[in-house]
Amino acid sequence: TDCELVLRPYSKTMWGYYDPNTDKLVLYMYSDRKCKAIIQYETLFKVFFFLLVHSLQWKSSSWKRISGVMHDAEFYAILNKLLEIAKKKGLVDNDRQEYVA
Repeated sequence: TDCELVLRPYSKTMWGYYDPNTDKLVLYMYSDRKCKAIIQYETLFKVFFFLLVHSLQWKSSSWKRISGVMHDAEFYAILNKLLEIAKKKGLVDNDRQEYVA
């Protein structure tokens, strides 16, 4: 995908979000307001993949958005596939539980 990754320091309410209007993945790096506690590397990767799936689905001509449904079965299938690849590459923990819809 050709989306843009934007790193920001801190959010009180979220670890990241996808903005379909700008095609940006916004990822927050710190878990505290003073920006002294960096979010764990593995967590950042998982959030990145989560946001990437939103971008992939949003751009897909076959994806049909259902009002009120943010994460459908296809979302979790794509996410689990990406996380499985990341696991094989050593980017995320081997003991990760699979995400389900």
